[in-house]
Amino acid sequence: MDAVPHLPHGRIWQGRCEISDGFGLDSDWVLVCRRVSRVREDVPSALERATPARREFFQLCGVTRRGRSGKRGVFDGLRFIDSMHALTTPRLVLLPGLDGTGALFKPLVDAIGSRAATTVISYSSPEVSRYADCRAVVERNLPREEPYVLVGESFSGPIAVSIAAARPPGLIGLVLAASFVSSPRAALKWFSASIAFLPAPRRGRWLAEILLLGQRSTPVLRRLLDAAIAGVTPEGARARLREISRIDVSQELKTVRMPLLYLRAREDRIVPSSCGDGIAQLSAHARVADVAAPHMLLQCAPDECARRILEFAEDCRVAWRAD
Repeated sequence: MDAVPHLPHGRIWQGRCEISDGFGLDSDWVLVCRRVSRVREDVPSALERATPARREFFQLCGVTRRGRSGKRGVFDGLRFIDSMHALTTPRLVLLPGLDGTGALFKPLVDAIGSRAATTVISYSSPEVSRYADCRAVVERNLPREEPYVLVGESFSGPIAVSIAAARPPGLIGLVLAASFVSSPRAALKWFSASIAFLPAPRRGRWLAEILLLGQRSTPVLRRLLDAAIAGVTPEGARARLREISRIDVSQELKTVRMPLLYLRAREDRIVPSSCGDGIAQLSAHARVADVAAPHMLLQCAPDECARRILEFAEDCRVAWRAD
């Protein structure tokens, strides 16, 4: 059944089949959406022969018997959608690294597959280089009607932390991947004035491959990295490096009261392991998970990262539902 675009939560219906299968619903128990705010379903003797899982499903959806036959259930549309939120993995909102394109998330998105909905944010425009500008782009694209987990990769970690500190509605968890809350290298602060003289990213592809991919480099990953580098202007890359040299959201992190997962790349040559330790010290809600991968851990170890992120998102969903 296709999504129903005229309903405010229509996109949630894309996961109907998976949800129905999870509750053991027969394929002919298909929900039919109307333009009005009611949803109806033919339920042949459902209440009489429902398994415990099915009874929980109908109870959450607010099904009621109607008519003498008791074969038709009436659902409140919004209540049904709220139930879907309570039963499915939260949406994952992915914030990109220094390139800002979001193209590098492809291996992770492929590994996640249909197990969770994903939204990839992009701020690849050279005019969007300051942290404040990038945060504004993210905030304009955050979900408004469903719970979600924010995933900040490398450069975007401080953006994710500052947004989490503001406690926007719907945000129930935070993931930082090979990231930081203040400049990860002291040299960036000392030589910030020299950033303007750094060569264009395209001229340093060989160095980027060594630093970002290390011994995990493959032809597929190199092509992916090359495409991302091609989308970054020299001015944009330098401006973002200057932002990294100045950023410090340590105080904001102290105010974050939601679960936080830090994915630390054990073979990282850019962000030292001490960044993960520092985040764990600043936040009592943080836990650190080590991944055997270089800085681009979401690309070099997508299956393991997807598993860890999905498990964390499920924990966040359970905690959110309990509240």
